[in-house]
Amino acid sequence: MLWLAGCASRAPLEASARQGQSRVVTAESESASASAGSAPRRPAEPQKTCANCPTPDPDFAPSADEVPKDIENLPDAVVVDEPVSRHGNPKTYEALGKRYTIMPRIPKGFRESGRASWYGKKFHGRRTANGEIYDMFKMTAAHKTLPLPSYVRVTSKGNGRSVVVRINDRGPFHPGRIVDLSYAAAAKLDLLHAGSAEVQIEALTPQHGKNAAESEDAIGKPRYLEVGRFSDPIEALALRERLAKLGFSDTEFLQVGSPSGDGHESILRIGPFKTFSKLEAARVKLGLQEITAMPVAD
Repeated sequence: MLWLAGCASRAPLEASARQGQSRVVTAESESASASAGSAPRRPAEPQKTCANCPTPDPDFAPSADEVPKDIENLPDAVVVDEPVSRHGNPKTYEALGKRYTIMPRIPKGFRESGRASWYGKKFHGRRTANGEIYDMFKMTAAHKTLPLPSYVRVTSKGNGRSVVVRINDRGPFHPGRIVDLSYAAAAKLDLLHAGSAEVQIEALTPQHGKNAAESEDAIGKPRYLEVGRFSDPIEALALRERLAKLGFSDTEFLQVGSPSGDGHESILRIGPFKTFSKLEAARVKLGLQEITAMPVAD
């Protein structure tokens, strides 16, 4: 039995427990309460709670007949330029006795590694931290400190699968977990049965969305990932075999003159990729294996 405290689930159709109550208290609400003078003091109310804040009753997955048949093929969230949400972005807030500081903006090159979990039917239809309605069949997620909304790519370190989600909620508040995924996002990452998995998240900017949209239209412009240049053919073949074991079979060698001008070297590249999103997912997957991949166009 796999228990997942703070998110769903021990199996797609079974329940799991959430431990403890949670209330989100902002610094602004505490200040307002203190300024009331001699008025009867009341517990500070949250500016906005989160859909998946822990509660004693167990979370559970939807029944089989409720799950869309093509859930594993749902498209990723599309990265667009959005203003910061009116709700869900206080300077600080408190949950389960710990205070968190919201990032005023997404740091350049933001990445984070840790465990991902997911939340399901118990929270379906509740309001998220930014005031939207949680839909477990959409590509969304919760994060403790990224501004709302934000977009991140989540890549499983176990199987290399990758998804793009829109952050519109707060959590998870379980130690070691960095992102709480919707049921749909968890399905695409194949972590429903396990309940949680080691992942890396990478913040995406509107420029990523622009590049993706351009590449979706640019079918006639294949792109490649260059993974190495070699003067030693044995090293090149060794990397090619390693890539094949990782699932990258579309590899090819190009022969070019060496920089010194007295010989040749081999360029090993993967592709072609017809969309930016697929190329970016492959680049992140390779990065998790400490293989540097540089996008190039024909």
